[in-house]
Parts: sequence; structure tokens; C-alpha cells
Amino acid sequence: MDVGIIGLPSSGKTTLLNALTHAHAETGAFTAATQPNLGVVRIPDPRLDRISELVQPKRVVQAELSFIDIPGQPPEMGKSRGIQGQYLLEVSQADALLLVVRAFRSPALPDPTPEADIETMLMEMVFADMAIVTRRLERIEDSLKGARATERDALLAEADLLRRLHAALENSDAIRSVDMTPDEERMIAGFTFLTTKPLIIALNISEDDLSRSDELSAEWNAKHGGSTTGCIALSARLEEELSQLEPEEAAAFREEMGAPTDAIGELSRLAQSVAGLITFYTVGPNETRAWQLETDTPAPQAAGRKIHTDMERGFIRAEVTSYDDFIAVEGKFAEARRHGTLRQEGKTYLIQDGDVVTFLFNVSGR
Repeated sequence: MDVGIIGLPSSGKTTLLNALTHAHAETGAFTAATQPNLGVVRIPDPRLDRISELVQPKRVVQAELSFIDIPGQPPEMGKSRGIQGQYLLEVSQADALLLVVRAFRSPALPDPTPEADIETMLMEMVFADMAIVTRRLERIEDSLKGARATERDALLAEADLLRRLHAALENSDAIRSVDMTPDEERMIAGFTFLTTKPLIIALNISEDDLSRSDELSAEWNAKHGGSTTGCIALSARLEEELSQLEPEEAAAFREEMGAPTDAIGELSRLAQSVAGLITFYTVGPNETRAWQLETDTPAPQAAGRKIHTDMERGFIRAEVTSYDDFIAVEGKFAEARRHGTLRQEGKTYLIQDGDVVTFLFNVSGR
């Protein structure tokens, strides 16, 4: 999953990317960067760590997220004109958005206004989506003039949905807040609406506020959180500094500063959660791996999309046990089978979060 990092100037976007990826990208309100800064984050996973302790594989592979710090935001950003141009193109290609909001004080900057900044950026996304909806409605109106009877029904249904979306956007509501049927969701799947994307809001606080980070996270989640949105309070500058230290030094410094023990891991897991991703595991003596997967994915598609297409084509069944049951038998499949917790699942089984899965397949008949 690609997470695009956005925010107003001086909010700390690139600093947070450096903290996430242990990188050294240039920071500042007006840097020379014209290409996106990219970074891959291996997601800390206590369940994977525990499985690996028991199995002792030769190789352990964590699930990953890609973060993209998108440069080149237009000068009018924050003036309620809507995200436009090349910047809109870059942002729209992300699977989810990480909005960094400044809540720290700096002698070189005005006092922070995090609530106003969040509303400003949310409105920028609303205006961008409204422009797309308006243009499409105009094209549908033109198409209806010469449409055949069979085409008119589809065009009228799409126009009806788009008017509902337009009404929501006019009310400053995100498209994700509109109730839609599965058919309607498929109808707009080809659009690159910003307000349908999962959203993480990172409140970039000062070191003086670290002791209140959990309280601030809860407060902002109460205001802006939801099934596909979430908030977290952290200090990007501190996390960037800690990312350059050895783990033992970083842990000691965290304790001294009263910083959260795993802010970056929490942010990564929050991104997974709002995007509707789950984690399943494949376990063996050579490799134990965590895999990200969309919720409600059938076992054959999980195998084919994540591991190898041959597994989906030649799928026979999946042997599945839950993480808790696997730990209870100390990571031994034979014991799980003996205790009746290793299940045989077929093509319709939907992979669940925490499943430990062995896929059985046969493609010899190709």
C-alpha cells in the first residue's frame, strides 16, 4: 500500500518521512525537491516476533508500507481553491493519505492552529472532488442528448449518484461518509476521489507535549476519527532523531523524554487499520512472513495476489489456525492438528486477521 504524505508548508511532512524510513531527505518549507521522496517501512509486529521466537526460521519478513512525501504543492494550497494540477495527480495515485498537521511552536513560525489547518486541508480535498463530480455531470448531460435507451438508464443512475455526492461535498462532507450500495461503489471506482481515501491525521506536537500524546490522540480521534480515518499525536522531530540511534540508545532516550514506546509502529498499524487491511502469516523453517491483505479476501485470491498466481490457479485448500491457537501449541502444526485447531478451509473461506495459513495447490495439469 502506498501512503501519500500531505500537509501545509512547515507541518513536518519530510521530517516524519525521515523518521518513518530512517532516511535523510531535505526538510524545510521550500526545499529544492521536485520528485517525491519515497520510503518503505517494515511494520513492527509483535505477533510475527512471537511466532518467530517459537519457530526459529532462517528468515523473517515483515509486512511493508510505502510512504511518499509529495513535493510541489501549489502556492494557493490552503486558500480553498482545491488541490489541482500535477500535485493533484500525484496525491490521487496514493492508496491512503497521511495528513501532517503542525501543533508545535517555533520562533520562526506563527502560533500553530491545528484545528484550522485540518479543516483547511479537508476542504482542499472536498473542492478537488467537487470539481471532478461537476465535470462528470456536465459530460453526462451532453451524453444524454444522443444516448440510446439502453445507455440512458446507466447514465441516469450515475448522474443520480453523482448528485448525491455533490450534495455531500457541498455540505463539506467526505464522499466516504455517503452510504452507497456495492453497485454504486463500483460505479465510482474509476474516479480518483481524494475524500474516499483512508486518512490518517498525524498531529505533530512538540517535545513538551509528549506526556500528553495519548490524551491528544484520543481527543483528536473523538473529533475526526472513524472507520476509515484515524489520528495520532507524535513528535516528528524527536522520532527523526531517535531513528538515527541504535535501538538500545533510542529506548533509553525515549524513557528519559517520556516519549511513547512505539509511535512509528503505532502510526504504521493505524495506516493498516484505516485502510481495511489485515495481516496473515505463512510459517516455515526457511521463512516466516507477515502479509497484508484486504478484508474479506477469499483464500485462493489471498494466495494468488500475495504469494504466487499459480497458488490461486491450482488452489486445493488452506490449512488454517489462528494466531492464539498457534501460540498455544508453541508453534507446532502437528500439535495444532492433534488439538483440532488446524482447520481445512476451501475456496470460499475469507482469510481473517491473525490467521496462520498453509496453502495447498497443484498446477501439474497445466
